[in-house]
Amino acid sequence: MGLKFQKWQALGNDYIVIEREELPLELNAERVRRICAAHTGVGSDGVLLLSDSDERGFVARLRIFNPDGSEAELSGNGAREAILYLRRHGWTDSDTFSIQTAAGEIRARRLAHLAVASPPLFTLIGVALYLLHAPANSDYLLWALIWLGVLVAIALGRADVPAARPRAIAPWLVELHGLTALALLLFLLPHIANHVTGIWSAATHVRVMKALRRIYRNPVVEPLLVAVVLFQIGSGVVLLWRRTTRPSDLFGTLQTAAAAYLAVFLSSHLTAVFVLGRAVMKVDTDFAFASGAPAGLLLDSWNVRLVLHYFLAVCCLFVHVGAGARAVMLPYYPVATANRTAWSVVGVGALAAAAAIVGLAGFHLAPAA
Repeated sequence: MGLKFQKWQALGNDYIVIEREELPLELNAERVRRICAAHTGVGSDGVLLLSDSDERGFVARLRIFNPDGSEAELSGNGAREAILYLRRHGWTDSDTFSIQTAAGEIRARRLAHLAVASPPLFTLIGVALYLLHAPANSDYLLWALIWLGVLVAIALGRADVPAARPRAIAPWLVELHGLTALALLLFLLPHIANHVTGIWSAATHVRVMKALRRIYRNPVVEPLLVAVVLFQIGSGVVLLWRRTTRPSDLFGTLQTAAAAYLAVFLSSHLTAVFVLGRAVMKVDTDFAFASGAPAGLLLDSWNVRLVLHYFLAVCCLFVHVGAGARAVMLPYYPVATANRTAWSVVGVGALAAAAAIVGLAGFHLAPAA
């Protein structure tokens, strides 16, 4: 079975150029390695695969494969070769045109995850500036400057960047992240249930909280709990960074988006509780602290940001758990069963989030005393 290709080089960096329509078989990692092999294959620094773009404004879609079969984000020399190839082979008559690459997709994907995490990030910035005794409303100014900087970086971003070989995700890190997440759920689920009881009354929330604190405020348990949370944040960020280098399905995207939110939320929450509440203000980080008493969540211009901050945190936790449970179930159960399980977990989380935030906002079901 023949393969039609051309071999191009730029500054000594040689690539095999293949048009997708000319491929007799799907190009996978093993076939890329065989093609690039120095003695038994053609021998090259990689493969440039060109196909029609699925987005308007692009002449073609370029995928770049390293000799080991992994896919690169972008290669400056590879892109030059692909662009000249497209022009000479009649894909376009224009001397100025754009091609679609993984680099743009990865950057866009990561920017989207940053946008998802913006509510807890805004809260974290507010807490940090308060601790630094910054002027009032400086968090709004800094927030605007951050996003202005992001827009400028996007506008001025270079397309000519060196190739980036995606690093494989270590199985042990995935497993350890999952195991520590299960351990953390032993605290988080009762903690969320505690907040749900606040919809009945603040007093009920406090009674349940005091009972639970006998366990998680234990001088041995609490440091271990904090260590697990910190590991979850660190390992989660590493896994998130690597997984956003490749496309994902709906549940995969929901899982990574929820992970981005939770990583920032947990960082913000630890700062608020341990630094702001306990170390600086020297107050009990109880229901009154969480609900922004005495002003409350809804009637204070600073506290109102916490409504979305808290609500989405609970939703994202259950989305992340549901998507993770689905991934574990897929090898053993039908897809429909795994999907139903995931959506059921998400639904329970949405109800829990709604109940918790209603109670924190000061609305209770218990008759007034």
